[in-house]
Amino acid sequence: MQLDYEQQITKNKQNKERIDELRREKNEVEQANRKTQKELQTQIEKLTDAENYIDNLSRMTSYTRTRYDYEQSLVHLTRQQQSIVNQVKFSRDFLVKGSAGTGKSLVLLKTLEKLIQQNKQSLFDGEKSIQLITFTHSLEKYNKYVAALLNIENPLEEEIIGTSESYVNKILKDAFPDIKLTYALPKIPDIENENPLGQDIWTELDKFILPKCVSQKEYCEEKIRRTGMKKAQNAGKRKAIWEAVEIIFTEWDNLEEQPVQYVIYKLIHKIENGEYTISEELKTDYLFVDEAQDLSAATLRLIRTTVRESMILAGDNDQSVFQPGFTWNRTGIDISGHSKILNINFRSTNQINEVAEKYRATIKGADKENMPETFRLGPPVELHENRNQDDSFAQMISTVKMCINSLNYEPENICLIAPRKSLLEQLREELKTQLDLESAFVNDTDFDFSKSGIIRLATTQSCKGLDFPVVLFYLDHRAHFVDVFDEVTADKMNRNMIYTAITRSIEMLHVFTLSDSTAAPINDLKAILKTETK
Repeated sequence: MQLDYEQQITKNKQNKERIDELRREKNEVEQANRKTQKELQTQIEKLTDAENYIDNLSRMTSYTRTRYDYEQSLVHLTRQQQSIVNQVKFSRDFLVKGSAGTGKSLVLLKTLEKLIQQNKQSLFDGEKSIQLITFTHSLEKYNKYVAALLNIENPLEEEIIGTSESYVNKILKDAFPDIKLTYALPKIPDIENENPLGQDIWTELDKFILPKCVSQKEYCEEKIRRTGMKKAQNAGKRKAIWEAVEIIFTEWDNLEEQPVQYVIYKLIHKIENGEYTISEELKTDYLFVDEAQDLSAATLRLIRTTVRESMILAGDNDQSVFQPGFTWNRTGIDISGHSKILNINFRSTNQINEVAEKYRATIKGADKENMPETFRLGPPVELHENRNQDDSFAQMISTVKMCINSLNYEPENICLIAPRKSLLEQLREELKTQLDLESAFVNDTDFDFSKSGIIRLATTQSCKGLDFPVVLFYLDHRAHFVDVFDEVTADKMNRNMIYTAITRSIEMLHVFTLSDSTAAPINDLKAILKTETK
């Protein structure tokens, strides 16, 4: 009896322990279930956020998703643009100014169309010759593309639209038929190795004397200001530098292949001294120049001697990334009292324009007359900071995928911009490997703006004058130009380069950069974007 009782107690104790164990297991399962449910809820919320994000973007990016939408956005003049076209009289030089996105190129093309029509209607004394030149091959192709959309007669058939390089080289070949042209500056060993001023001489020659067509008298006697140059040069150094420059010129004159910059320089002096006259076949009555601020003063000075009637120019000093310290007074072009400013940004959304204008305000010496307004809402500009380049590239590829798959952008409406071609070549491989997407550089010789299904790739130099519905801009941590120009000029050129890139976008702009950047032009942009997204 006693044994049965003890056994019962033991059994009850075991049952209790089992119950406790089961309760613990149940509690653990319930806790695990709650954790899983919480994780699922978090995932659902994230998915909802992502869906809301995509939905909001979709509502704000309905302007240029397809090629047709994009092309339609290019071909209609605003009232202000049409007013400026109407004011151009062709009796003297004329400048169309305006910051990025105001439609300078479109105004130039419509003014070209106006002149062609007047020419056809015999409003002039005899038929006049007309040319439009651009600084880059990519902008030449783009202007031909827009001219075709506008149905402008003549430009494509008669090759009216070309590059400044082609236009100038014809003149140089006529003046110096036996000289081959090169874009390198041939070094002279004696100057390179033995002159104590060394690199200073080459920098002075390449960045100041040749592009600004500075004479010995201006340099040594009049002490012309060397705006933007890194090192100050006193009278003694100027004299020594010029003596070395004359030795270099003498050596170059004996070469079969001579640098284009020098050939332009000496041809200008021949023309102004009456030693050479440009043949009538190489002249034009009316010359249109797009992105004029990126041509050197020497090049514009030579070009002006080829124009019988007038030049119609479009430019914006705040986008100059090739010619620091650009001024019109050394070009021989008189635009005083004959310039008009475009101040409505028809390209970009309010959000992009606001970021761009805040950034432009950080550029020392920015043109205060250019204060564009916008009228179209869009998504906020997005900043993506990453620890390294690989993470940035992965995020860029993911954004391309979102734009195509979720927002229904066609590939040709997306452009990836970076400071160097090597960076874009890596992205090109990633696009192909991960998304099976083709891409092409806008400045490739066989690139065609009308070709569909291809992501656009552009450096900060080759994107000038172009626009794209979606821009993904990779901005690495390095500052450029610091080894040649003074700190202020190098800073301004870096900011101009960044400003040019961020103003290529019509409605969606994403900036990708590194979190540990120390360059002030980059960090200022990051600060603006962080403020905008708060």
